[in-house]
Amino acid sequence: MDCSEIDLSQGHLEEIGLDPTDLEAFSAYVFSHPYRIGGYLEKRNLYRSTNHFGTGMFQRNIHLGVDLWAREGTALYCPIDGVIHSLHDNEGDGDYGPTIILEHNSGEQSFYSLYGHLSRSTLLELHIGHTLTAGDPMGTIGADSENGDWPSHVHVQLIRDLEWNTHDYPGVCAKKDLKWYRVNCPDSRVIIR
Repeated sequence: MDCSEIDLSQGHLEEIGLDPTDLEAFSAYVFSHPYRIGGYLEKRNLYRSTNHFGTGMFQRNIHLGVDLWAREGTALYCPIDGVIHSLHDNEGDGDYGPTIILEHNSGEQSFYSLYGHLSRSTLLELHIGHTLTAGDPMGTIGADSENGDWPSHVHVQLIRDLEWNTHDYPGVCAKKDLKWYRVNCPDSRVIIR
């Protein structure tokens, strides 16, 4: 798959005059190439359109995962061996929609990978505790109507410690919390092929 880098940072979108709340224009920009990738630690203004991400100094606008932008229905394959830790539809405007979290064990250390904005049918095809091997089918990318009202993509995020979370984990953070999240959520490009 030939992926083109995409910059959705606040400064870049302002520079090119793109309003990310205009779903039609935003989608046209994103899909000017069939597959786009980017976003780790990007400060984005995409999150202003919903209260889901807070306001002021508590506004969460620094992206902690990597987004792979592709058309709805695009097949996803497991990047590394893991066990399904949770499956959940995190419904709501701006949320992940259908989400999978895998648990991975590397010797004595375990970590997690989160995949958000999937199709609802993906959640019906898998079950908690199921082992996936790298390359196994994992589901498909969801439509904007089922993935939190975003143009179709998958959010991929590595997480060292899920903390108190069971089927969700913040995908963006506030600047005041960046030091912790940068350590707890390393760049997920290391597992993306």
